[in-house]
Order: sequence, then structure tokens, then C-alpha cells
Amino acid sequence: MEIQTQREEPAFVVVCDESDRDRWLEERRKLITASRAAAILGVGSYDETPLSIWAELTGRVEREPFTPEQLERFEHGHLFEDPIAELAATREGWALERWQQLIRSTRWPWLGATPDYRVYASGRPGPGALQVKTVGPFADRAWEEGPPVDVVVQVQQELAVSGYQWGAIAACFAFRRTVVFYVEAAPALHEEIVAGTARFLEDVRAGREPEPVKPIDLRHLVKLHPDDNGDTVDLSGLENIAAREVELSGKLSEVRKAARDLEAERDVLRAKLAARIGDATFGEIPGFCRYSFKRSDRKEFTVAAKTLRTLRREKGGAK
Repeated sequence: MEIQTQREEPAFVVVCDESDRDRWLEERRKLITASRAAAILGVGSYDETPLSIWAELTGRVEREPFTPEQLERFEHGHLFEDPIAELAATREGWALERWQQLIRSTRWPWLGATPDYRVYASGRPGPGALQVKTVGPFADRAWEEGPPVDVVVQVQQELAVSGYQWGAIAACFAFRRTVVFYVEAAPALHEEIVAGTARFLEDVRAGREPEPVKPIDLRHLVKLHPDDNGDTVDLSGLENIAAREVELSGKLSEVRKAARDLEAERDVLRAKLAARIGDATFGEIPGFCRYSFKRSDRKEFTVAAKTLRTLRREKGGAK
């Protein structure tokens, strides 16, 4: 008699290698990747929000190409990934394997990830997923109490997709020091990622526009609605939002006026200092401080034309 054994389904399938950049970018757009999941949950980087991702997935807005500065940062990050990972592996006693494949979950087929490395550590169950991060000199404050929430969500999604029980983050701070953070799989957070991204995809399919959650969403809304048609929309039900906007605008006006008054007073004092320096380059108060009054030439530049929409509150209202 033939005995049939049930084979356990693998946690993920490999979609493509990251080295095939064009295909990787194309396939990645079809999935909710680890960085996108953080944005969908409202904890992503500054420029990505549920609204921006929704606009892209619904085809309302095309994703802007990376700027030369962004591409250069990515290239630098990739260039230093191997040395940072090898340093962390040596320090922690890991066996290191370069991964960098786009993988897709078999259980939740809309979820994907591109882990940087597999790592193997004595005393830990199976392989782990390693994420390498280069942290700029002005971003290290966000890491003072550990990895930022968006990075944690990114690694947790990699664990959810891969089925691995642990992971690690090797963060290199301004190329001066490298710190390793261990991350244990958190099933409760995996459930939150799965549920949140599933609801989000339902909104994408239904065409339901997400609520704005970050200041940059005003810019995303301009891309979604670049033109106005002269109509008036009834904003009934948003009285609390409008009242709070009026309150904050009043407070900001007071703060700006106070700032202008302080700047004016400061500039008079600066003028007195500059008058004493005259044709010299420096002025000094021994034992207290030193000022410079140097000439600098600014190159001429032209501002590129672009279309804007600006939200302004008008006096009065419709009768």
C-alpha cells in the first residue's frame, strides 16, 4: 500500500534576483513590499504615505523617477553593504550568505520582500534575515532608542514572508561605527501587517481614497487633483477640522509675527557689528566670540515652471 505524506508548503517563492534591476522594479510594483508596508501602516519614511502608494497602485499618479542625488545615495549604500555585513558577521560570529532576491509569500501572496542577506548563528533556530542600513550623520538621532519603527516593520515583514524566526539589522552610522540589533519574529505584528495591507488593497480595488496622515499628503493631493473646475464642495461634517485649522493658523500667525520682530531686532544688532568690522574680514571680542563678514558670490539661476494648487481659507463663505 502506498503511503502518502503531506509536504509542507514553503513559506515563500523567489520571484527574481535584484541584479536583474528592470525586472526587479517591475515585479516589485505588483507586491506590497516591506518598505511599502511601513508606509501603509502609517509609519513609513517622510515621502511615502498610504495616499501616495494608493495613488500609484490605482494608476492615478505615476511614481516619480529617482533624482540623481537619490540614485547616488542608493549606489553608495549598495557599495558598502558587503563590508558592513561582513564586519557584523565577523563580530557576531555569523555565517553570511548574500541573498538579495525578491521573494513572495505563499500564504499572503500580495506580500513581498528583498532581504539583503541570510545569516546563520549558533544557538538560533535556522537562518535569519539580515538588513543592512547606512545611517547619515543627521539621521542618527532617530536611532537613539533603537531602530526606527519603519525599519522594524520592514524587517518583521521580511520575517513574515520568509517564515524565519529571527533577523538582525546592521546599522552603520556615518561610516564611523556599526551597531547590530537583533529582531525576533513578532507574530502579532505580522498579523497587523497582513490585516492592514489586505484592507489597503481592498481600498485600492474599490477606488477608496485613503485619508491624509502626513503633511506631505497635501503635495500628493495636488498630484492626484492637479486642476480645479470652479465648483463648490459642501464640507459639512468637517467643522471640527476647520475650527482646528483656524485655531492653528492664528497661533502660527502670532509665532511668525514674533519671529519677524526678533529677526528685525537681531538684524539691527548685526548691522552694528558689521559697521564696526567695515572692510575687514573678521571682528573679535577676545574671550567671547568672533564674527566674519566675508563676501560671497551667488550664481544666477532660473526657477523651473510648474503648476501649483494652494489651499487658502477665504473670508466669509457661501450664502
